[in-house]
Amino acid sequence: MVAGESQYLVFLIILPGITAFILLPLIESLLVKSKITCFNFRQKVIPEGMGLLFYLAIIPSIWGAPALPAFSADILKKKLSLATGLAFAGFLDDSMGSKKQKGFKGHFKELLHHGMLTTGVLKTFFIVFYVFTILALTEKNYFIIFVDTAIIAGTANFFNLLDLKPGRAWKMFFLIFFLILFFSGSPDVVILFFPLLVVGLIYLPGELEQRFAMGDTGANLLGGLSGFLLVATLNLSTKLFLLLFLLMIHLVCEKKSLSRIIETNPILNYLDVLGTKKN
Repeated sequence: MVAGESQYLVFLIILPGITAFILLPLIESLLVKSKITCFNFRQKVIPEGMGLLFYLAIIPSIWGAPALPAFSADILKKKLSLATGLAFAGFLDDSMGSKKQKGFKGHFKELLHHGMLTTGVLKTFFIVFYVFTILALTEKNYFIIFVDTAIIAGTANFFNLLDLKPGRAWKMFFLIFFLILFFSGSPDVVILFFPLLVVGLIYLPGELEQRFAMGDTGANLLGGLSGFLLVATLNLSTKLFLLLFLLMIHLVCEKKSLSRIIETNPILNYLDVLGTKKN
């Protein structure tokens, strides 16, 4: 690392960790009192929308931007801007959305066939236009903006698909981190994972114990920022391959349950249940 390692430690690790530790029980209590709850996969009522913790805990990391190289400081600021919109859109769905419609087909069928605007449709359009606007502030190539927007929106929704079982979305986030760590050769981007990694280590035990759920607030934020950090490190050809992969995943999941796909693969199923509470 360059000069300022102590500042990295304070702003990217210590402050997000302290913030998450203090806010976790407070947000959990707030969601329960506000009746923002859901049934988990074992049909137990738990607070939903704990992803609000992820957003609030990473805010202090922006104070460390002056200590970072210009490239990383710019990405850090853009990351927080994206996190704001992603968390807002997800929290809107958690607090107001209906759980009856599933997938893109279900939400858009309500709009096209019944003239009903669901929060899922609203969230989709908001995320796409918000991400596009944020990226267009610095990037002038509209093809690149389109590809990056599609990847970020696609990973945000992919994490929504993953977030049907405790820990599944976070395990994917950790996997993406390690892939970038070993293959990107871009330490300036790798360190920007640190705030969320610390928050995850504090938050994840409670989710694995099925005490609460991140909801769309957390899945959108975690997935969207994963996509953003990926597009910040990948070349165009790799981005196009990733976009094709995301498209295929979404098409498959419209026809077949992702959980069923995971359960029928011994390796994926082992990783899926790793660390989760048995009963």
